[in-house]
Amino acid sequence: TQTSIMTGTSRLNLPETRAVGNRGSGGGIVVGTYEGVDNMLRKGMKLNNIGTVVIDEVQTLEDPERGHRLDGLIARLKYVAPKAQFLYLSATIGSPHILAKKLHASLVPYAERPVALERHLIFTEKDAKVPYIKKLVFEEFNKVSSKGYKGQTIVFTNARNRCHSLAEAIGSMAAPYHAGLTLQERRQVEKKFEEGKLACVVTTAALAAGVDFPASQVIFDALAMGINWLSVQEFHQMMGRAGRPDYHDIGRVVILAEPGASYSRETKLTEEEVAIQLLKGRMEEVAPVYEIEEASEEFAANAVVARGNEKDIAGIGASMVGEGDDPLSEMMKHKLVRKNGTALELSPLGRVMAEHFIGMNRVLAIDHLVREMDEPLEIIAELAALDEEEAKERRRGEKNSVEKNGLARARELSSKKQEPPAWVAKRKEQNAAVKREHTKDRVERAGKRPVEREIIRETKAPRRATKEQEERIERKKREANQFIPAPKRRKSDEWDAVEAGIDARRAGKYDDALGILLAWVDNHPRDSRALTELGKVYDLRGSRDEAYSCYQRAAAADTQNREAIDRMNAYLIGITVDIDDEPASRIPTGIVKKKGT
Repeated sequence: TQTSIMTGTSRLNLPETRAVGNRGSGGGIVVGTYEGVDNMLRKGMKLNNIGTVVIDEVQTLEDPERGHRLDGLIARLKYVAPKAQFLYLSATIGSPHILAKKLHASLVPYAERPVALERHLIFTEKDAKVPYIKKLVFEEFNKVSSKGYKGQTIVFTNARNRCHSLAEAIGSMAAPYHAGLTLQERRQVEKKFEEGKLACVVTTAALAAGVDFPASQVIFDALAMGINWLSVQEFHQMMGRAGRPDYHDIGRVVILAEPGASYSRETKLTEEEVAIQLLKGRMEEVAPVYEIEEASEEFAANAVVARGNEKDIAGIGASMVGEGDDPLSEMMKHKLVRKNGTALELSPLGRVMAEHFIGMNRVLAIDHLVREMDEPLEIIAELAALDEEEAKERRRGEKNSVEKNGLARARELSSKKQEPPAWVAKRKEQNAAVKREHTKDRVERAGKRPVEREIIRETKAPRRATKEQEERIERKKREANQFIPAPKRRKSDEWDAVEAGIDARRAGKYDDALGILLAWVDNHPRDSRALTELGKVYDLRGSRDEAYSCYQRAAAADTQNREAIDRMNAYLIGITVDIDDEPASRIPTGIVKKKGT
């Protein structure tokens, strides 16, 4: 059976961009990108005798740029091949049973991973990341699996220039890999990696879904894509690149998080907070919502495939997973489509929307600029400026949404009553019982003793010093001040407040300790030592999430605070760390031990 390829092709006639293999839909097996296959449908071409359709990486339905196009493609293929079998594949999708129901498919789960995966979270400063990555890369490269393959690494970072700087720092055994390279350059990197001539490839998060390197280790230099934090789904997709069957015995993921770091001023989240959210987060249900731009583009494509039949157009739209408003009235208003009896006819601009994957607002903007400007480069520049404005507006809306959700979460947490753990409540009850017994015993003994008679003694008024005596006293004071040093001051109010909190904690007065330390931290939010001690109090009260938040803030305020960082790591891996009973200055830091060992 002949196999053909359907992908986008370059308009530049260069050796590295010329078509390879059989192009078109003539083969018995057609392998193509979503857009490559969809382009034929959008042009009105027919695809006959379709028996099976395999959709790989179906989680792309959630992608903000390509999701609506994949959704529309699936619906259109179902329309042109109603008897075909559809297989949807994904390793990273949330609530798969719900998506299966939306796609009218049967769910076949596969929970086991062929290669086990280790996950490591390391908090480090920015300057320490490069030497850390270099060390991890060559340690992995020196390992050989039972299948005879050396350990190789993919390093994910957030920018193309960072790809090059990291690759140069690692050395000749590393290479950058991103969309800015030519096709020929990317193919050379892929070949060297496959042949084991490279220990490491440094790539951007944007290529996570397309990178197909047999790597045993994945390192996250950054947890962002550009200036935007990764989603849980994107993060899991990138982690899944570590460890391949028939190559490796185990996969390894290393996350290097810089406490307090951020890639945008528009977010209040820091890198270590995002790391925890990604590790603990759950992938959300696939439930895209389309704006007028996406909905109008898919409507135009559906109109081409359905040959203008209004009922069939509506049917194709109804079979899509995503939801959105019906764009028909808006498209008719701008004369992109018109009714002709029972049929809907697209205008020339409407057909441009379908064939070139363009939404309504975009095509109207291009039409307006073409009428106003003669220079093509000026039109392109104006369109780029419009894109930038739209991106800023979208980020502003996302920021407001995040801040609103964060505020609601904070209010929810603050409204919850902090209940002490069971063992603390039991200890308090025991102490109260002992105190009651002691008080009762004192009262009984006092009742059996005779009351002592109160002795009232007459006190004499002190003698008043004479003027001469007062002068002599003042003179002696002045002379003494010349030789007696000033009294030593206490170290600081901070020492007194934090020490008072520690003393209260050690005495078992957790409520008092909490009140003292909270009052101090409210006025000194960057006091790393106070935040660490506050976290210990929360730990003893059983509020581990609040304790972790305090340790996190303490590490962000002082990246050298090893105790706070160790307690954060202990929280993540489920280890309980003993609370010290000695002053912090006498206890060696950097030691995490399991309770009871």
